[in-house]
Amino acid sequence: MIKNNNKAALICTVGGIAAVVTETLMMVQKKKKLSISTLVIVHTNSKQVISKKTEKGKEIGLKGLKSFLKKRYPSLKIIQVDLEIPDILSHEDNDKVLSVFISTLIKYKKCNQKVYVGIAGGRKTMSALALFAAYLIGTDGIYHVLIQGNEKQLTEKYGFDIPAKYLHLKDIPNINLAEVFNSVFEDVDTERKYNGNFDLYLKDKKGDYTELFEKLNLDLASNLNFKKIKSTYEKRYNDYLQMCQSVNSILNSYVKKLKIMPPRIHYRVKSFNSIIEKIFRKQETEGTIVDPFVRFSDIAGVEIVCFFTKDAKLLRGEIEKGSDFFLIKKPDKKGDIFSYKATHYDVTLKKNRTSLIEYKNLEGIKCEIQVKTITDEAWQKLQHRLYYKSEEYKNFDNKTKKLIEDTFTTASANLSSIDKLFGRIRNKYFREK
Repeated sequence: MIKNNNKAALICTVGGIAAVVTETLMMVQKKKKLSISTLVIVHTNSKQVISKKTEKGKEIGLKGLKSFLKKRYPSLKIIQVDLEIPDILSHEDNDKVLSVFISTLIKYKKCNQKVYVGIAGGRKTMSALALFAAYLIGTDGIYHVLIQGNEKQLTEKYGFDIPAKYLHLKDIPNINLAEVFNSVFEDVDTERKYNGNFDLYLKDKKGDYTELFEKLNLDLASNLNFKKIKSTYEKRYNDYLQMCQSVNSILNSYVKKLKIMPPRIHYRVKSFNSIIEKIFRKQETEGTIVDPFVRFSDIAGVEIVCFFTKDAKLLRGEIEKGSDFFLIKKPDKKGDIFSYKATHYDVTLKKNRTSLIEYKNLEGIKCEIQVKTITDEAWQKLQHRLYYKSEEYKNFDNKTKKLIEDTFTTASANLSSIDKLFGRIRNKYFREK
């Protein structure tokens, strides 16, 4: 009989043969009678890991794994954690990967879930780092799967569904480092320092140090991850600021060229705290974020608020010509239930700019440009005040929310009409076009 545990997460490492994930999942269910609700797959972004085929053309990479899991386990929640590196080769890579495993374990343990770790997949380095993180943070079980037979032939024949008779589930001894630290210091009754990170208070042999070691785990995770992020942020802050100023200068040149009514242009570098908050927010839906400076495109941000729709359209056209900016992706013309219609561009400077000495250090730095009208600006502020930032709205029932949304949609149409009306007045009566 399977244990009644609706909140159990299995974290698996994976390498060139993704079938180890299904092998581990199947065996912990069969042999340990565990009910896994969340499967977390930690992998590199190597092309061979993402998509790999056998000699007969059978897909055995992550691409095939996801397809198989959705069919076989339709109710299973599948989370991919991309390490954002093709391989683990350097000390820096080791730090990054260990940090990911630690933060992932902490995340699911904080959700009051049973957490199990499978270390069968990936290079031995990845397995070792996953194992160390499991020892450090603590888990409910660590498992390895051994194949009895020729793995290549079995994978060729069965793909992700190798029969259990060929598999052997191995329990890995689960060492709790918190308890080890406890036993080491149990006779100490004075204040100590642990690795310079925080004060370690041990009162007597019978003391309960659970909270203390939880703090140790969290501090280590922070040291491995956030210290590096902060260091990178401080080193690159001036580059991001210069990027904002350069984009601002280019956009002002567009305004003069187009001879439009001067818009309000505002720029900022996202604060360190805002970056950390965004990491936590995004990790809820997108998995662990290893390098925010690679993942996020809005650390440098420039906002243009035009008086008229026509002016905004002309500016968008100039940006999209690509004379100075390389568009990382097609412009995102945002429009949600409250009809906020700003256009967002993720850009880098083109070679004709970065080849100049004053722009040389800005090569590859991303910037988000928002183009909107003054009515869009007003709408955005209302939207954030009454929707995103409102605790009251979150507590309304669905019927009330729908009524509010319908009212906002109607108001949006009226604002759009006003926007067009002002445009017609300007075009008809005023010289400044």
